[in-house]
Amino acid sequence: MFTSGNTSPCHHSLHLSVKTDESQQAGIVQKLSDQALTDGAPFPGPTHLPEGFILHEPRLLNGTADNAAAGLDAMQFAIDQAMKNYTCVACRATRLSRTETGEWSVHLSDGSRVTGRKIWLAAGVIGTAQLVLNSIDTMRGASFRDHAPYMAYASGLRHLLRLRPGHHFNAYTLERIESSHCDVFASIYDMGSAELNLVLGSAINLVSPFLRGVRSPSLASMLQPVQIWTMRSFSRIVLDATGSRYSSHLDDASTDDGLCQTIAAVSSLGGKVWRHNRTPGGLGFHYHDLRMTLDDGRDIPVNTLLRRWSDGHVLCSDASILPTIGLRPHTLTAMATARYLVKKQSEQ
Repeated sequence: MFTSGNTSPCHHSLHLSVKTDESQQAGIVQKLSDQALTDGAPFPGPTHLPEGFILHEPRLLNGTADNAAAGLDAMQFAIDQAMKNYTCVACRATRLSRTETGEWSVHLSDGSRVTGRKIWLAAGVIGTAQLVLNSIDTMRGASFRDHAPYMAYASGLRHLLRLRPGHHFNAYTLERIESSHCDVFASIYDMGSAELNLVLGSAINLVSPFLRGVRSPSLASMLQPVQIWTMRSFSRIVLDATGSRYSSHLDDASTDDGLCQTIAAVSSLGGKVWRHNRTPGGLGFHYHDLRMTLDDGRDIPVNTLLRRWSDGHVLCSDASILPTIGLRPHTLTAMATARYLVKKQSEQ
């Protein structure tokens, strides 16, 4: 099984690990079920928000049973702890092929191979795309969707920051719910509670290892960024046949009602949005819906292609196979889908 971490649309790290057994999966689930999780409590005071909007504490992973202070590293820490007694080979998978005996091989960057009857790809959307492009000759390229949100820069919300119970930089979640469906999701940030590297990276693209763990000065809270995801803030990224060059297309957001309504909601909270911009396509890092482009120009879902090519012996199980995602963070949806697919195919 493959896992990867994406840092940009054309750069990723790839690691190979053995397939997890039931005891290993149970260990990861137990560590994650014991973690400190904020409960998403509603804002206690009056808000005068437009109809359908709610303001509440975000649901955040603050730690695990073994490391209560893990913060944003909670998920990675839990998985690392569970994997300590299992084989992990840190090398790059380059392509897939069928052996003379009918099994399937993964070619690794060190020249070795891993062979098996079935292969599940979970290399992240970009990693999976590059593996497929390297393995099947009749590919013209690939494309996938990203959720590239808006970033609005507001002031006048510091009174809200003082009322919250915690001091995480992800201060509040602002949502609009219609017919039990979330059609706007926004995060209000307190940069005075963020690491200084995060503030410097956002403002001037500068990060220093010497500033790791250093909190920003309270002055950073004078401006409150609001990240906004709507039903129209998606983009599609197109990769060429080498998987190394890409272009992006943003969905038309010129008349985005979700954005306009969210700015109005921020105003009702006492804030003023000075400006907003759109995250470039590919930098939203909510990748999904991987489609492969054939030589004749047709686009087909990655698992449809893999099933035809391998007679069902090679399948993808990561967010590549999600045709759509909701506006809320979709990590748990992707994990649940992967677990269900692997379990179902393993029983066949």
